[in-house]
Amino acid sequence: MLQKDFQTRVNAVWQLISERGELSIQELTKLVNYKNLFFALGWLCKENKILLRDEDGELFIERNTSVSEIFY
Repeated sequence: MLQKDFQTRVNAVWQLISERGELSIQELTKLVNYKNLFFALGWLCKENKILLRDEDGELFIERNTSVSEIFY
């Protein structure tokens, strides 16, 4: 996968989470139709952009609002 393609996919997932708020992994999978979804989620977790929550065996994803971004 090309780096630019990967960045585009990560940004698409980030936009969905930012706009819609909390989503279950099932909801997100229906909205984002490509096999590299979990790479994007992994990257967003690494960057501390999202929070994951397990509720009765169902995974929920939401934007991490407690992190302030620092621009240099």
